[in-house]
Amino acid sequence: MKLDTAKILMQIAWEIKSIDNKKYAEISEKLYEIGKMLGGWHNQIKNKTLLPK
Repeated sequence: MKLDTAKILMQIAWEIKSIDNKKYAEISEKLYEIGKMLGGWHNQIKNKTLLPK
């Protein structure tokens, strides 16, 4: 949820020209990577809790 908030705030900053296209692209790429990591961790935890004991 906080990642989504960060993405929205970053997009707003870009739309009002507080950050330029290059910085927007750099931050977007990092946020994308963070999202991939969080998704992987979430799935790993979910799979561990669903395994039969």
